[in-house]
Amino acid sequence: MSFSRIPFSRLVPATLGLLFSTVAFGQAAAPAAPAQVLVKPEPITQEGRFMPGFGNEAIAKIRYTIKADGTVDDVQITEYMMANPFLDNMLKGTVGKWTFKPGTLNGKPVDYLNQEYLFVSRVDPNAPPPPAPVAQGSRTEIKLPAKTEMKKAMKPADPAQMAPIPLAVSLKAKQTIDAAYEQLKNKDFDNALKALDEVASKDLHTVFDFALVNQLRSSAFSGINRPYEALEALELATMYGIGPKGEKTFFLEDKLLEQALRQKFLIATSLRHNKLAWDTFQLLQEKFPPAADDKIHVDAKAVKALLDSPDQLALLARIPADKTAWTHVPSRRIFTVADVKGKLEKVTARCERRTVDLKYQENADWTLPPSFGACSLDFVGDKGTQFTVYEFNQ
Repeated sequence: MSFSRIPFSRLVPATLGLLFSTVAFGQAAAPAAPAQVLVKPEPITQEGRFMPGFGNEAIAKIRYTIKADGTVDDVQITEYMMANPFLDNMLKGTVGKWTFKPGTLNGKPVDYLNQEYLFVSRVDPNAPPPPAPVAQGSRTEIKLPAKTEMKKAMKPADPAQMAPIPLAVSLKAKQTIDAAYEQLKNKDFDNALKALDEVASKDLHTVFDFALVNQLRSSAFSGINRPYEALEALELATMYGIGPKGEKTFFLEDKLLEQALRQKFLIATSLRHNKLAWDTFQLLQEKFPPAADDKIHVDAKAVKALLDSPDQLALLARIPADKTAWTHVPSRRIFTVADVKGKLEKVTARCERRTVDLKYQENADWTLPPSFGACSLDFVGDKGTQFTVYEFNQ
């Protein structure tokens, strides 16, 4: 079954052109397709998942296919967030040796595409010290806005409300971070962002550096009212790896992590990224359970109600200013795009059973067949293109 494209008539404009309501199709319902039973692969051997770093630490996203015979093929390093170039072949060789109990479709072994693993390489504390000196410093916690409205969510940190937190960062990163903190205190957001972007491009040596710099970048973006970039930076800052016992290992120190998760929830809610907001709240609940009277429970309940509702969902999206694609994990299997400002070329659906390029067309919906399994959507177009994604139930 291929992607279906259906008329855009299910949407009609509402107040200010921002909200839309579902309307009936006026056509006979198609016969229900047989249920598709997908069973995911299960790992047998995954040696090398926790390989120590060598001098520099590293974070890399690995994408691969698990074949119907349980072996791995088509290993790609899809995104380096911080890594040593010599790790490329090592990572590909390591993942290429993994084995799995094959995944199945209706009981038959099948290939599972677009599997991902976040590889995190950290320096072994028992190994010789890295060549670059490491300096001790202190960082500060940024207080959260009190409300979830966009204006409040994007309010920069109040330097007077910062409390010291002892942290360790690499020397070059520390110098830049110290300077950036002073610039943020003085509301010099543009220069703070410029300095942080520069150090991020060439002077990060630890996963903590990576997370901290991106948290500060989110604060700078908030100060100049760029919520999309602020949210993207917070997603990087709150990344985590999976430890040997299956535990989540975050890169930020706990006090900074809690603040970052709360800010991420606020901005995701403001941009109507409901699935991301709910997932973030779940992480917060797991790591730092909010007090019973914390207003975040009310906001999270409202987000969950939207996700559980049969009504359409709408989220605001933009391709980053420095990229040509934006990735979204949909919560429903029918979607369309509207309110495009800029140029959108195509949508690539990366699913467990199929990868499909969909040329963007106005006034069209697309359906992700259940037999495709879980999917991610890459919206490809010009840098800075802004649009709204609408998702529907079957």
